[in-house]
Amino acid sequence: MQILFEAVRQACAPGEWSRGVELSRGGAVVVEHAHNDEIVLRILTRGGMTSPMVTLWPEDKDWSCNCASQAEVCAHVAA
Repeated sequence: MQILFEAVRQACAPGEWSRGVELSRGGAVVVEHAHNDEIVLRILTRGGMTSPMVTLWPEDKDWSCNCASQAEVCAHVAA
């Protein structure tokens, strides 16, 4: 997991990283399910808006998020 963390941090823009830290510290990250090679998370948003779904593949050092961000690493993945 540390390798994935480092890959995300390196690919993340500073503003997205800061927002991700805020989301994480604010308790916005909820684990939907975690299996051997895949972790699916929901990132809770304010005001009852749709929660983005983040999927992490730690062994592949890969991730995805279904939000509208065009960033290589959005704040949701950083969280």
